[in-house]
Amino acid sequence: ELLRKMTLNKNRKFICFHSRTPHYEAYVKKRVKFRYDLRDSRNPYYAKTWNYFSQNNLKTVVFGDEHNDFLINDVIYYNKNNFKNDFLDIYIASKCKYLVGDASGMSHVPIIFRKNVLIKNVHDIHRLYTKDNKFCPFIILKKYKSLKTGEYLHYSEVLEKGLSEKTLLRDLNDIGYDIEDNTDDEVLEACKEMDNFCESKEFPKENKDLENKFNQLLLNRDLKLLKHTKISYSFLK
Repeated sequence: ELLRKMTLNKNRKFICFHSRTPHYEAYVKKRVKFRYDLRDSRNPYYAKTWNYFSQNNLKTVVFGDEHNDFLINDVIYYNKNNFKNDFLDIYIASKCKYLVGDASGMSHVPIIFRKNVLIKNVHDIHRLYTKDNKFCPFIILKKYKSLKTGEYLHYSEVLEKGLSEKTLLRDLNDIGYDIEDNTDDEVLEACKEMDNFCESKEFPKENKDLENKFNQLLLNRDLKLLKHTKISYSFLK
């Protein structure tokens, strides 16, 4: 009955889309003052990606607390429905085609039900192995940049300086660096790869050279390599 009210039915596939923001913890749980974790999304708006789903006959069910409404066909703002509840959070995530979300607890729920997830805005380059799972085919990394020059940092420099080991955005800013969310275009291209993978169960073959180059960065720091999960080829490129 609740799914019907949301215009969802079991015969039409849908995507769950989740962004982690500080709003829930600060305003609902009242645990801390408003502060950005490096895992958080600062601009959780992905209109191009949601339009792409709609064009492919997929509904998008939006989770999370802070999303502005876009007038896009087939986007369901579940996060703003008054019948939202804990049970329905889990049930919907168990029925999706796949979930696109930040590195948070909610983004791992579909894995329990053997559903795939695509994790965006990954900041902790030094421990990518914690995302490694055969039900997480793709991840996309955040980009680090210098506040002084505005230039992006090479990931080898991010690892060398220990920037990905920071927790809060303000701590990163205090030492002269910033972090940038994945763009709508980056998420869109990764979702296209995810769709191809869901159909073929194969990763892009041209990904191998770039993957090896990135893995070498990890090996140079004695870090674990990803066994099951791949960084989006379009992002690496």
